[in-house]
Amino acid sequence: MSNIKEVNELKMKKLPQETLILLLIFTTCLSLIDVQCVKGDSDHCIVIYVDRRLYNDQDIGAAIDRYVADIQNEGWSTLKIFENATNITPAAIRSVLVVLLSMYNIEGCVLVGDFPSAKWVNGTSYYTDYYYMDLNGTWTDADSPPQGKRFNNHTGHIRPEIWVGRLMASTIDDPTRDEKKLFLDYFAKNHGNRNASSRAEQTHPGALAYVDNSPAYGGSTTNESDYGYDTRFVNDTVASLKKAYSDVTLVSSPLPNATNTNATDYKNRLKSTGYEWTWVYDHGQPDSHAFANYAWNGTQWVWQEWNEGGVSSAGYYIPDTPKTFFYIFGSCSAAVFTTENCIANSAIFGKGKALSSIGMTTDGVFPASWFSEAFEQLGQHESIGEAFKTMYNSMIDYYDGSWVNKKIVLLGDPTIRINSPPYVPSQPSGEDSGYLEVTYDYTTNTTDLNGDQIWYQFNWDDGTYTTVGPYDSGESGNASHAWSCPGTYTVKVRAKDNYTTWSDWSQPLNVTINERIRYMQNAKWDSTYWKLFWNNTITWTDKYIIKQGWYLWCELGVKIYKGTTCISGSSVITVGRWYNLETGLQSTTWDCSEHNVTGTYIKIEVYCKFAGSSWQNMGVAFKTETFTENTILNATEWTIYLYGEFQMEWGPEKVGTATALDKSWITFYWGSSSRESRIEDMAFTYG
Repeated sequence: MSNIKEVNELKMKKLPQETLILLLIFTTCLSLIDVQCVKGDSDHCIVIYVDRRLYNDQDIGAAIDRYVADIQNEGWSTLKIFENATNITPAAIRSVLVVLLSMYNIEGCVLVGDFPSAKWVNGTSYYTDYYYMDLNGTWTDADSPPQGKRFNNHTGHIRPEIWVGRLMASTIDDPTRDEKKLFLDYFAKNHGNRNASSRAEQTHPGALAYVDNSPAYGGSTTNESDYGYDTRFVNDTVASLKKAYSDVTLVSSPLPNATNTNATDYKNRLKSTGYEWTWVYDHGQPDSHAFANYAWNGTQWVWQEWNEGGVSSAGYYIPDTPKTFFYIFGSCSAAVFTTENCIANSAIFGKGKALSSIGMTTDGVFPASWFSEAFEQLGQHESIGEAFKTMYNSMIDYYDGSWVNKKIVLLGDPTIRINSPPYVPSQPSGEDSGYLEVTYDYTTNTTDLNGDQIWYQFNWDDGTYTTVGPYDSGESGNASHAWSCPGTYTVKVRAKDNYTTWSDWSQPLNVTINERIRYMQNAKWDSTYWKLFWNNTITWTDKYIIKQGWYLWCELGVKIYKGTTCISGSSVITVGRWYNLETGLQSTTWDCSEHNVTGTYIKIEVYCKFAGSSWQNMGVAFKTETFTENTILNATEWTIYLYGEFQMEWGPEKVGTATALDKSWITFYWGSSSRESRIEDMAFTYG
């Protein structure tokens, strides 16, 4: 019996009789197959069909496990199947998929390794993975006796039940990397694409439609005046891409002898500009494609190849570093994965960024309109595999269900969505030091490549997180936090869009939290004392009061309030006395040992008193925040320093028809290092 290991139960559906027969075959005849099931966050289940030869390599096995974990983190349930690829026929693989479709309602399958492909031999002969996508149609084996490898008739229900993608590196000839290194490099960039903002490195995260002259030709070949250009290849390609991308670049050669499309331009665009999707129509053979134009040779229109050598796998896709992530190759035989260095396979296993590609396993061309609904799904953040399945349904609809072109295959990872994570958010901005139980505000900002709404998650480094949103792309996110223990905390933030893709964490902001938990709203702690500020003025400033008359001196003093209640006594506390032309800092102390603060605030008002007059409020007050918890003054007395300057003038001095009286004035200063009014030992503790 096969080894079926279930992790987090996937419930089996009630199976019809024919499926039970297949299940019996599956669990008895295919005894070498191992199946591991892992339940994800949703009912979406996919099969990862792994060549045991590859998985037995410790490094490749670990890379595959990480790949599967990435898929599970995105919500998929996975069935990981291990089988020796050389010991199984296409019919046997399809039988397994039929059973798993009934058991788990699988949505797709990724073939990892040298698994065989069915061969279609009716008319044109080519390999097709559509045999694994249509799981309830009737396929007739052309061999006698049947071998389960070659098929020449396909009837009944011909629509696809699942999508299939293929990862196969053994046919890539890279002088610098063996098969193991090719797989490790591919899974590394796949992991990076899922878990970091690698796509943000693109300078042009849109799509490129590159339509050469020859496949778009639509006129007569023997009438010089009947040169035509089939605009469907241009218009439909652009229209399809615009279902997923607002930014689509078109390069085409719509006229005879046009040179718009050429190998040099194509390669430069992919390497320097970069596009998320590239869709190219041109001439092709398995290991290269080339651009041509149409020219009249006197008797007919003929294709003329450019002498640049085209674009080859060995010369470009394998060794170079194009920035495209996904390709559609509309050139002949671009995806014949059984041949060495086929274009579509070389693109994903090359040193560029590509992760998936679509192409044909034989000659021919396909209309772009087949992909219109597929790109609409991609624009709605469906997986590439689901969009590929939709492409086949659109093709069947196009032919009214009478025929299906089985030669289009998907190479690479079908589980990826073109949704990109937001850019890494900016370092949180806010206070880098503070006090226990005080709430501080922090802000960050980023944008999303797809223009999706954004959630921000703040990591406060104390075991707690705050997630806020949604915000529009480019809109700043704000969160608040209070720490309960002293120390230095590393605050960082990451962003996700509304399709659950997280960015990397931002650069951290170190925040030091001290024991002192209360502070003056209009004061600044300067190592040993509170420097007074007024109306949040942080530069030197002053406030003066003029009194008519000749006064020999003036005093500065304070009243201290707890809320609206004066706690400094019925009179003003005198801090110092200044005489004519005297300037300087004077002080006094105040016993505060009996005053607790609960649910209110502390306020300091500044007064002045001219000789022989009464105290006069100068209109300057310094106020703490409002306390919402029991807070106790952490000192038995405060030392209050006020900086003042006193001057007087006497007259009379005639000004016009008026005579000015004698006058005196007192100036109170705060906020500069040379003229600091301050309060020492004004600290509070949490009660």
